Amino acid sequence: EGFEKRKPLYMLYHYLNHLNIFGNSYHKSVMNCVYQLLG
Repeated sequence: EGFEKRKPLYMLYHYLNHLNIFGNSYHKSVMNCVYQLLG
Protein backbone atom coordinates (compact mmCIF):
# COMPACT_ATOMS: atom_id res chain seq x y z
CA GLU A 1 0.00 0.00 0.00
CA GLY A 2 1.35 3.40 -0.99
CA PHE A 3 4.07 1.96 -3.20
CA GLU A 4 3.38 4.37 -6.05
CA LYS A 5 3.86 7.28 -3.66
CA ARG A 6 7.19 5.88 -2.39
CA LYS A 7 8.47 4.68 -5.76
CA PRO A 8 10.35 7.95 -6.61
CA LEU A 9 12.23 7.64 -3.31
CA TYR A 10 13.33 4.10 -4.13
CA MET A 11 14.31 5.07 -7.66
CA LEU A 12 16.22 8.15 -6.46
CA TYR A 13 18.85 5.98 -4.77
CA HIS A 14 19.59 4.10 -7.98
CA TYR A 15 19.56 7.22 -10.14
CA LEU A 16 21.97 8.99 -7.78
CA ASN A 17 24.26 5.97 -7.92
CA HIS A 18 24.16 5.97 -11.72
CA LEU A 19 24.70 9.73 -11.78
CA ASN A 20 27.83 9.23 -9.68
CA ILE A 21 29.15 6.44 -11.90
CA PHE A 22 28.04 7.47 -15.39
CA GLY A 23 27.70 11.24 -15.13
CA ASN A 24 25.23 13.81 -16.37
CA SER A 25 23.13 11.45 -18.47
CA TYR A 26 21.17 10.62 -15.28
CA HIS A 27 20.76 14.20 -14.05
CA LYS A 28 17.28 14.61 -15.54
CA SER A 29 16.07 11.37 -13.95
CA VAL A 30 17.40 12.46 -10.56
CA MET A 31 15.68 15.83 -10.83
CA ASN A 32 12.39 14.22 -11.92
CA CYS A 33 12.44 12.06 -8.79
CA VAL A 34 13.25 15.03 -6.58
CA TYR A 35 10.40 17.08 -8.06
CA GLN A 36 7.98 14.17 -7.57
CA LEU A 37 9.04 13.81 -3.94
CA LEU A 38 8.73 17.53 -3.24
CA GLY A 39 5.55 18.05 -5.25
